[in-house]
Amino acid sequence: MITQIHSLSGHPGVKRSDSTISKRLIRQVVNNCDVCRSVDPAPVKWRHGSLNVERIWQRASMDITHFRGRIYLTLIDCGPSRYAIWRPLKCHSSTAVSEQLESIFCERGAPEELLTDNDTAFRSKVFDDLVKKWGVRLRFRCAYVPSGNGITERCHRTVKVITARKECAISEAVYWYNLRPRDDCSEATAPANAIYRYPVRVRGIDPVDFQDVSSSFVEGDLV
Repeated sequence: MITQIHSLSGHPGVKRSDSTISKRLIRQVVNNCDVCRSVDPAPVKWRHGSLNVERIWQRASMDITHFRGRIYLTLIDCGPSRYAIWRPLKCHSSTAVSEQLESIFCERGAPEELLTDNDTAFRSKVFDDLVKKWGVRLRFRCAYVPSGNGITERCHRTVKVITARKECAISEAVYWYNLRPRDDCSEATAPANAIYRYPVRVRGIDPVDFQDVSSSFVEGDLV
């Protein structure tokens, strides 16, 4: 059962596994997992500094990343939730970025500030007009310096590791990323549960009662 849950939830490490299970058992499962042992990138050292803000969706860290020949626009909340959004891009251009970014803003609202690098896709008139339209401030960091945006780089690494270990799509890896508790034990600290006002059901783990679809109803029944 422990091995099944470990595999289903994206092969988390010892610290990020279910806190109700003993660390000894989890460590044994992780140490014996061929997938975890084959996909385990070296950790990156980050420079000192903080990109955190106090409120959810006050500042979003934005970047463009590549994985298995595809391009993705990523946004990660710099606030307490650390909620991640990944959107596939048709191409690496300001127009493609602006289309996906406006779609995200229409769905979730615009943050006060976007933290990004000096990528040419973020320096065009098309992109500038979009952020002005939504009243968003831009904060730029040095290009090609991962430590200048550690929040995003850690998310990228985690999602790509989940994808490789679980052999799943990026969208599913982001799903599992957003369900992992940030304090390694409390469900309330998972990005999804921090940003949504309803508890997010974990696919394949949280049960659901299925009613008999053949039940008959008559006029006057309460619904």
